[in-house]
Amino acid sequence: MRRSLIALLVLAMAGTCGCGLLRAKKQPMNLKDCAGLSAALEKAELAESVKGKVLVVLFWTRYNPHFSMQTLPHMKALYANYKDSGLEIVLVNTDRSSNPDEAADFLARERVNFANILDDGSIGKDFAFRDEPIIFDRNGNHVKAGSHTSDTVAFDKKIDELTGEK
Repeated sequence: MRRSLIALLVLAMAGTCGCGLLRAKKQPMNLKDCAGLSAALEKAELAESVKGKVLVVLFWTRYNPHFSMQTLPHMKALYANYKDSGLEIVLVNTDRSSNPDEAADFLARERVNFANILDDGSIGKDFAFRDEPIIFDRNGNHVKAGSHTSDTVAFDKKIDELTGEK
């Protein structure tokens, strides 16, 4: 009985800590289900440019060293290799407390040539987990691809497959 109570308490705490262990919300299955992202793409005049393409959505913050040192170089290489095959990458900056110009300056210094959107909080609400890139196929369907951080080979293979480069 005591173990059951402790287990329930741990599960309840995990669901409220924001750590992503338990979330009531599921990842959207289609881009159309993502009201915040769809509205942001329209506002940034990107909605038409991502139609019919493989879309990778990546949440980021300048203060995350993993983003700067590993994720961004990986995404830049992917984009260079697959942009002509229909890959679009959209960065979603979650630095709401900082100056948007700082993010733009950072991306310019890093020579990033794919889109960046500043999240006002509405985009993040669409997704249960924002630790990994979110991939949508050419029809706007969410695709599971594994982790780009722990298994870049599988992630790149999925992009290969979706863009028709396989």
